[in-house]
Amino acid sequence: MRDLMHWFFSVLPQIVESGGIICGLCFTAFALRADARSRQADILMRITEGHRQLWLYFEEHRELARVLDPKANLQKKPVTAHEQRFVQLLINHLIITHQTSQLRIYEHPDRLGDDIRRFFSMPIPLAVWEKTAPMLDADFVAFVEGHRRAGTAK
Repeated sequence: MRDLMHWFFSVLPQIVESGGIICGLCFTAFALRADARSRQADILMRITEGHRQLWLYFEEHRELARVLDPKANLQKKPVTAHEQRFVQLLINHLIITHQTSQLRIYEHPDRLGDDIRRFFSMPIPLAVWEKTAPMLDADFVAFVEGHRRAGTAK
């Protein structure tokens, strides 16, 4: 028993040191996980804010109403620079959400495919898409095209 006590007290500093290291690593892991969640929440808020700003801009500029007109006649009146810029901003917003989704930071809404299909079924967004798609990342283009061609808009 005396030998056991002697051994125990001789290795006690190593046990305490190892326990401290393990506790420190666990604390660091929990802190990193909390930080990652905080960053995910921040990114989600930024994406939501960007979405809100785009549509507030749309509401404030009535000349953009034609962007969502399914009967817009591009032969009579071609896409204006303002309309093109707005649609490109929407495409850029979609690129950001797609990239954050690929990084598993953001999860696309369930009905995003329906939104993509409906939006790009309209003449102005489709015309801008066809003009800009060749300059975009192939993976993103495949993502949009997959949703766009999945069926008709509801």
